[in-house]
Amino acid sequence: MVSKQRPQTIANLDDITVDECAILLKKALNSSPFQSIKQVAEKAQMNYHTLKHYFEGHRKPPNDKWNRICEVLAVENEPALANTPVGEKKSEFFVHAKDVGTSEAEVHAKMLHCAMLLASEHLEYFKNATLADRERLRDAIDGKDVGYFTSLFASLYDEENLKAWKAFSK
Repeated sequence: MVSKQRPQTIANLDDITVDECAILLKKALNSSPFQSIKQVAEKAQMNYHTLKHYFEGHRKPPNDKWNRICEVLAVENEPALANTPVGEKKSEFFVHAKDVGTSEAEVHAKMLHCAMLLASEHLEYFKNATLADRERLRDAIDGKDVGYFTSLFASLYDEENLKAWKAFSK
């Protein structure tokens, strides 16, 4: 059974930044059956442009709207979305990036930063987990994928290493 996805439960939105709020919303949207912020706005009976500001990190919603957004996004995932290839389901953030004058590199950098923040919570869990739990992680994620990701990511911070990485990864 697919569990319900919902932005992290937070008693007080003052405890998180505007960017963290946007990250949580984007994560919930991407794990939901909704294809766009506009669909979420319709379901939540909220103004699309207001909701878009929350997802883009321009401002945080008041608690009552946050709760309504959480309720709308806490729907069971459609099984088809779980098998959607990476990159085929893009958030509204990508679609509207050019509208707000953001370069493609800035969009990808910000989204990679968001992914890192989301992954760090799970990495911390496994750091303190049992050996059996870490074995489950190893069963779920191939070590080659981890090696590819970490070596490429590290290479992006050193141009000479990146040239060597590109040469050897062909």
